[in-house]
Amino acid sequence: MKHLIFTLLLGLLTIGVGNTQTCSVDSNILNYPGALLSPATYSPDTPFYNLQVACIGQPYGQSITLNVPATYLGLPLDSVVIPKVGGIMNLPIGLTYNCNPPSCNFPKSSLGCVFLYGTPTVDNPPADTFDLAISATIYSIFAVPVSLPGGLAPNVHYYLIVDCTLSAFELGRGSIGSLTASPNPAYGLVNLNMDVLEGDRYQLQVFDVLGRLQIQETHDLVAGKNTTVLDLSLLSSGQYQVVLMNAKGGVTQRLVVQH
Repeated sequence: MKHLIFTLLLGLLTIGVGNTQTCSVDSNILNYPGALLSPATYSPDTPFYNLQVACIGQPYGQSITLNVPATYLGLPLDSVVIPKVGGIMNLPIGLTYNCNPPSCNFPKSSLGCVFLYGTPTVDNPPADTFDLAISATIYSIFAVPVSLPGGLAPNVHYYLIVDCTLSAFELGRGSIGSLTASPNPAYGLVNLNMDVLEGDRYQLQVFDVLGRLQIQETHDLVAGKNTTVLDLSLLSSGQYQVVLMNAKGGVTQRLVVQH
């Protein structure tokens, strides 16, 4: 049986909805004078990864709002146009995009959005970071090509993390119940609460962020609530994914180890 592997899934800002294929405009951007993009970009002064994390084998959705100004470099601006195909560079394999408005033509003094969506495939490397770039043309007195967000200011980026790896699970995937860990973060022993739908023999595994197996145990569980204790004292500080699975599916829990 091939393993059902999930690695790190960070709790970052979520804008966009899983498998929905339309974007939503974040009108809150109007509360911040001069803001042109939402969510905020990564920069040396604000080193935060604000795009939703993507997981291999799982549907992804992320809206990016554009606040198109009335002027550009002191000149009157007419519109900003993004190609409907190939306009976003460095997208993970399996993701694409669309726009609102659908033409990807954003008039001056307006709000619009680009929606990144799809399902990252196993062709992507696990635990990787993609530096996205939106290829746009600004129409003013002249047509000016620009790469967003890097063309707005030096050293700004839209980093998209692909940090969940889902391998093939040949007997299918399904919900088997729930798994929680406490304390979390943990430094030595951690209590696992396993509430499963049916009694069976289960594999309990712990993976690091590169998908490497660190701990593996077998447990015969009864339907309902079960508990066990894991000794994490030999693991390095960092982030891990705990996987509980049987032949019908699996469930995961992100776990932080701090020594």
